[in-house]
Amino acid sequence: TDLSWTDVSQADTTYTSTSSERWRFAQYGQYVVAVNANDNPQVYQFGVDSAFSDLGGSPPKARFVAVCGDFLFLSGLTDHPNRVQWSAVNDITGWTAGTDSSDYQDFAYGEAVMGVTPSTNPLIIHKHAITAGTFVPGSDVVFTFQKIKDGRGAAAPYSICSRGSLTFFADAG
Repeated sequence: TDLSWTDVSQADTTYTSTSSERWRFAQYGQYVVAVNANDNPQVYQFGVDSAFSDLGGSPPKARFVAVCGDFLFLSGLTDHPNRVQWSAVNDITGWTAGTDSSDYQDFAYGEAVMGVTPSTNPLIIHKHAITAGTFVPGSDVVFTFQKIKDGRGAAAPYSICSRGSLTFFADAG
């Protein structure tokens, strides 16, 4: 097995990720998307790119990224910590709300969004709540959201782990 390392960071760029604002990654088809709160979302296409580059469109800076069905979800947004925002359907460069099913949802409860589970019908884990998202194909709303737990959530965002239909996290409750 070849365990060599290839640096694919963006050429001539100094990233500003820190120990408290770490990189998070998600694979969307042939792309890897990387986010942290201090840098623009980055993308790398397997077999094509030699370095990461800024993700196209106008995605917000985010702490967390997840693939939810045919959408790329960003959360832990630097300008809107209680919001999740998703890309256009099958287009990770489409970020205009109301266009090709791209949109966002602000939550008035649970404090900051600490992460999103990678599934077609994601769970949104807040600091003090859990919300279930349901994909509604053919609807103008794209996703509906229902709070399923109040007063329980993730104490630490990097503690959220999903495997299949199971999700674990360090509880703040």
